[in-house]
Order: sequence, then structure tokens, then C-alpha cells
Amino acid sequence: MTFWYQRQFGDRTAIALCFAFGPYPTVSNRSARDVSWGNFELWVHGKCLTASNQNNESAQGIDWYLLPILEWFLDVGVRLINEEPLPTIAFQGGVRDACSWFDATMRPPLLSEHDEETWFLSRSEWRQHHALRRAAEDLALPNVVFRRLGDDLEVSWDNETLSASRPNLHFQQLRGRELVPARDFADVVTAALRETSLALAARSRMESLVEFHERCQALLATGDDWRWLVPNPTATTMLDHTPELVEQIRASATRSIQGLYVPHTPETNALRFLQTRSAEDIRSLLDATQHVGGHPIRKKLQSLCHPRPAQAERPWDEGNEFAEVVRHSLGWEQDSTPDLRRWLTSQRVGIVAGDLRLPESIAVLSYRTEDSRTLIHVNPRSKSRMRSEIGLATALGHLLLDVNPIAVDGELEHWPTAARARAFGIALMLPEDGVRESLRQHGAVDPYSVSVLMKAFRTSPIATTQRLLNLGLISEDQRLDLLGALHPT
Repeated sequence: MTFWYQRQFGDRTAIALCFAFGPYPTVSNRSARDVSWGNFELWVHGKCLTASNQNNESAQGIDWYLLPILEWFLDVGVRLINEEPLPTIAFQGGVRDACSWFDATMRPPLLSEHDEETWFLSRSEWRQHHALRRAAEDLALPNVVFRRLGDDLEVSWDNETLSASRPNLHFQQLRGRELVPARDFADVVTAALRETSLALAARSRMESLVEFHERCQALLATGDDWRWLVPNPTATTMLDHTPELVEQIRASATRSIQGLYVPHTPETNALRFLQTRSAEDIRSLLDATQHVGGHPIRKKLQSLCHPRPAQAERPWDEGNEFAEVVRHSLGWEQDSTPDLRRWLTSQRVGIVAGDLRLPESIAVLSYRTEDSRTLIHVNPRSKSRMRSEIGLATALGHLLLDVNPIAVDGELEHWPTAARARAFGIALMLPEDGVRESLRQHGAVDPYSVSVLMKAFRTSPIATTQRLLNLGLISEDQRLDLLGALHPT
């Protein structure tokens, strides 16, 4: 095909959208849609997500009418780039990215007929604003989902579970996940919309395409778009019951907006994992972050702070491995961990005891400031059965590893960062060689040997059996039998 317009927006080694327009194969410029016939490519970290094979022929891009794709980016752009939370009900088992979340929700939980209908509507609405396949129903697009994650945009794809709609068409990139700066993708989408719409309008001089270009030119986020950064029930509660807080966030967002991109404020960063209809819960969480320690943590602990995104595949492996690094660096090796509360206090970590009146959906709160002051709180109201020591160790994992300075770990935090921090906490308390040596002395993994292990390392049945499972020493069925015999509290 000979293209009259061809342009790449962004960088293929990071994220790029490529649009090319050529003459419609059979009818010449009969409609605005016909003018947009061309080729579309999506690249993420050097991978072409639109690359496909069909009938033994390979192609990098997709040939079709591109106006629906551009219209979709225009309609959903602000929400796509900024909406972080998932719909009301989240599924924790096996969720590693937005694609796996969507796959896990193919079947709804046990709900009443009315609630089930509401759930499906909420889920479908979310997909409409985040899944590329919703851009054009008559076009075979790869199963790609975009979702905000902190300061990044998560791009995940799954062409295994949901294959292409056309026979003999197979997308080459089957399953994956990458993170790109959300601000960069916002710039890519903005430039693509403005320049391609201008080219279409200039080529056709059609009134509808001139109007489309004007809409693309005017597309910007506003101060009210902070609401996409927090769960919908929380945002609604704030709008109804905390007007001063809303005005504070709106003013901050308005000052910092960059095109389509709305940066998190300190408040939205804390509230992004709080799903509540209680204004008291909102105030309690924001008040809790004010308890940060008065002094920076000691240099030794600062040297162990290595924030980085969590890997999507088996993030617990990274947590396990880093726990061993920390143990070696601190000279703990395979010995029992010292009293963690005392040790953290000696490192000037701000531990807040008592009851901060956080909702029970939050198990652990951690916070790290730019000047290395910190806050750790294990919520006594939490329904989590983790003992305090594991809660402190999990919070330490968040402090040392998370890119985002605040972690609200609980029912809604089921993403790779949480799996990594929890694995870190358990592995920190239960060093592999120490665990294996203790069990070797008893010759079997049974309730008695596990109880001895728990006593030696001061850990709970849940954490201990989880560590044994992670090390491949027991099966899931054995773990459940051990928990039943050990009567966890």
C-alpha cells in the first residue's frame, strides 16, 4: 500500500503508536471512515503488540479503518491514562495485571440478581475505557489492556485466553506486561490525536473530520479528573462529605496537570487502595500518614533501600531473594531474626503502635518520605491473621522495595508489589537454610517439627506453612492439614 501519511508517535523501545493512511482499496473517500483507511501499530518496550500471522503471512500492523481507534482514544483518553483502581469487587487469587484481573472476573462472585447485573455493568464499563479491543467491534485487535499504576501506565496483553476473533489470525505476542511512564504515554496519545486528525481534516475537508480535529485539539485533563486516581466509592464519598479535602486535591491537581496526565497528590496516593463509603475512614487514613518519624532512618538501612517495579511473573521470588540479601548485609545469616520491633526502632523507623482507627480492610501501612523518614503501622483492626512480626517485616519489604513511597497493604492491594513484600517479610523471618536445617534434625515435616520451627523463628502457623510451601517442602493439601493441626489464631 502507498501511504499518503505515515507517522510514529513515541519511541518503540518505550511505547509508540504508529499510524499510516492510504487510499481505500475499492471506494475513494466516500465517507470520513473511508478516508481513515490505513495501518496501525502498537509498540511497547521493543515488542510489536499488533504483529500477527494469518494464513502463513506475517504483518506488523493492522490494515483497517483507523478513525474508530482514534475516536476511542479521544473518548477514553483521560480516564484510560489516569484511572487506577479496578471496579468495586477485586479478585485476589492469581491477579498479576489488568488482563489477569479481567480473566479472573469472567465468572462473577455469588451475588443477588440485582448485584450481579450491577457488577457486570461496572466491569463492562471499566473494560470499555481500558481494553483496546473496545475501540472497534469490526476490527480484530490484540487483547491489550491499559491501566494506571502509580506514576506508571501498565500495558498488559493476553492473546492466549482471549484469542483473535478472526479464523487463522494469531497475534505473535501471547502474554506479557510492561510498565511505561504514564506521562509519556499521555504525550504520545495527545500528539497522535492532534496530528492525525489534522492530516485527515486537511486531506478530506469534511466538516465531520474538521470537528473531530477541533475536539482532539481541545482534549485536556481538568482538576476534577483526580477522581480517577481513587476508587469510585471513595471519590463519591469525598465529593459528598469532605468538600474541603476535595477542594485541596482539586487545586493541587489543577496546578500539576500535564496535558492528559494527572499526577497523584499525597492524598490520592494514600487513598488509591482504600475503597470505602465512610468519610471517617478517609480522614483516619490521611491522619495516619502524619505520624511519620521525626528523623531519617540510619544509613545502613538507607543503603538497603532499592525501589523498583515488581515483576509480574512470580514477584514472590524477588521478595524471597532480596530477604536473603538483607539478612546477609545485616549479618543475620541463618539465625533467628532479632526482635523486629526493637531493631526497627533502633534504626529510627517510625513505628506507630496502638489504634489509628483504620478500616479493617487495611492490614499494614508504610510510608517513606523523600528525606528518608518513615512510618510503619500494623493495623490491630485488620481481619488479616498475620502476627505483628510478619506485619512489620511485610511493611519493611514495602519500604525497601516499592517505587511508590506509600503502601496501603490489605484487601485491595493484591498486585505484584504486595506479593513481593509479603514474600520478603516471610523469608526475612524464616531463612531458607535455617528452615531446612531445623526440619532435617527432625527428619519429617509434621505438626511437631513445624511447631519447633515456629518457636525457633517466632513465626505464626500461616507464615511458616506458607514459607514451607514456597520452598517446595510441602504441597497445598499438606499446608492445609498442618494449619488444621496447629490451630492458628
